[in-house]
Amino acid sequence: MLSSLSIAYLFLGGMGAGAVLVACLLDMLWAHEPFGAAVPCSLGASSLQHRAIAFTCAVGTLCLIAGSLCLLFDLGRLDRVIFLIQNPSLTYLTFGAVALGLLIACAAFLTLVRFVFLPIIPGVLVVVIESLACVLSLGVMLYTGLLLESLGSVSAWNTPLVPILFLLSSASCGIAVALVCAFFDGHAVGGFAVPRILIFADAAIVSGEFVATVLYGLLPPAGASFASLATGDALALLLWWLGFVFCGIAAPLVLETIAHKRLSLPNRSGQAFACLAIASVLVLVGGACLRVGVVNMGSHAKMELRASIERPVQTDDTGEEWLL
Repeated sequence: MLSSLSIAYLFLGGMGAGAVLVACLLDMLWAHEPFGAAVPCSLGASSLQHRAIAFTCAVGTLCLIAGSLCLLFDLGRLDRVIFLIQNPSLTYLTFGAVALGLLIACAAFLTLVRFVFLPIIPGVLVVVIESLACVLSLGVMLYTGLLLESLGSVSAWNTPLVPILFLLSSASCGIAVALVCAFFDGHAVGGFAVPRILIFADAAIVSGEFVATVLYGLLPPAGASFASLATGDALALLLWWLGFVFCGIAAPLVLETIAHKRLSLPNRSGQAFACLAIASVLVLVGGACLRVGVVNMGSHAKMELRASIERPVQTDDTGEEWLL
């Protein structure tokens, strides 16, 4: 029902928002990175922690931009975007577009001040933008799931468990981006103290994903749609069980448990970071497979159209009607 570009947006938008959220929280709660005249003249002179946060923020920004481009190309017509801006209404589409645009602006600013020496930018301003970016990130992460929930034609999407699943998955993907950036930034083994905190956070989030997935399969309205997905054709089985359940939940939990134990042993930090890097890649694979699997439920679901009052319709300048 949704195009490949829409699925790509659901994944890239969620992952990008999660990465920006993780980067901002790490800086505000732990790293306390200096800005303005106190910042080093080059990123290479910064600490391992600050460089990892900078690259996490940069990757998140690129993912958000790529996701927004997927959304624009999926619309197919620029005049619809202009019409939406000129005629705003209180819908998930408007909320998501505004939140995404503001988040990209904040993330781009936060990336710029980390990669370019700007002594005139005060640290207080950066903290304010980081706080705003955290709120916007949560909004974008929820919106990717709320967008599906608002489509009343598919009963399997009409449940709050869809936004919850997408929110948890986006947060886990954001942590995965941070861990990958920490590992590949000069092999920051032993110098980057954050992974131990992120291991606990990601383990809790992935466990929440497992609980939400079980509830999603047991509670209505998913019903037969979930059963057809979990027991259907070979591709559906591969995406759901191997892609999401194994790569996105089971394997990361095992690898993160091993990494936590290795970090406590001398001369084993390299093995720990290798486990974290593999787990992070698997989390990203699982996040993509989750969105493909949930979207593909629409092809198995019984179509149930809501009343027109619940599905507002707007008419653009050409007289064509399209759902919000």
